[in-house]
Formats: sequence, C-alpha cells, structure tokens
Amino acid sequence: MSTFHPQTPSKCPPKDAESPNGTYFRIVINNPPISGDFAIWVEEPYNCHKLQEKMKKGDCQAFAASMFTTEVETLRIIDIFRPAWRKRTILYGDGFIGIAQVDLDSSSGVIKQTGQNPHHYDLWPYVNSKLECNVISVKEVPTCYQ
Repeated sequence: MSTFHPQTPSKCPPKDAESPNGTYFRIVINNPPISGDFAIWVEEPYNCHKLQEKMKKGDCQAFAASMFTTEVETLRIIDIFRPAWRKRTILYGDGFIGIAQVDLDSSSGVIKQTGQNPHHYDLWPYVNSKLECNVISVKEVPTCYQ
C-alpha cells in the first residue's frame, strides 16, 4: 500500500488531488538530484522545526513538495526568490542550482494545482517513491540567476 509521510494530517492530501501523469519541473540543489531535493516542505532542513505546528494546523501544503508545469515558470520562481535559493545552495548543497525535469505517474503520489500560480502544483509523494530516479534531465541555472 502506498502511504504518505507518517505525520501527514488525516485530511491530507485533499480529496481532489489526482494521480500525476506527465512531466513536471522541480528546483534542485544537487546534480544529480538526491532524495533530499524532493523533500516535502516539513522535511526540508530549514523547516523541520515547524513539523508539530503544521500537524496541529492541518496544513496540507506543508506535507507536499512544490512542482511546476514549465521550465520557464520554474526559472521565474528561482529568480523571484534568488537570495533564498542562493543561501540554500550554500548551506545544503555545493553551490549548484538547477531545474530537474521529472516524470511523474501514479506510483509517485498525488498532485494538485495550488495557489494563484496556475503552473504551481503540490505533490504529496508516497514515502516509497524515489523521485530522484524519475529525473529525465537537469539544467543548471545560469550564473546570472544565482
């Protein structure tokens, strides 16, 4: 049986989340990407201290990983949050920042478009899904974006 993070609130993921089928994009700080590049929000090193708070609030998005439908939109998000991404690459990576093209299917988890950005999706990955194995390609973000 496929399960989600063990502390995911019972109302999560949302009932209207669906099985993914296609290619999505993810910001990564390792090349090749490792499992940590696909961590859900509460498992990211700078957020893990908020696990209990997010559980109590039933914050579904905190138990998901952000994915994007286009490479262009992923690059735009990196550009908007450039200082934060630069800091992450220094603290948790080797200075690399890139965009991984990832093939997602029903064995990956469930996905839903969230927020006002029509290209942003939350993926609730199954704990046994090794998303780093679904990477099709990785493009390094040009230095001018870092």
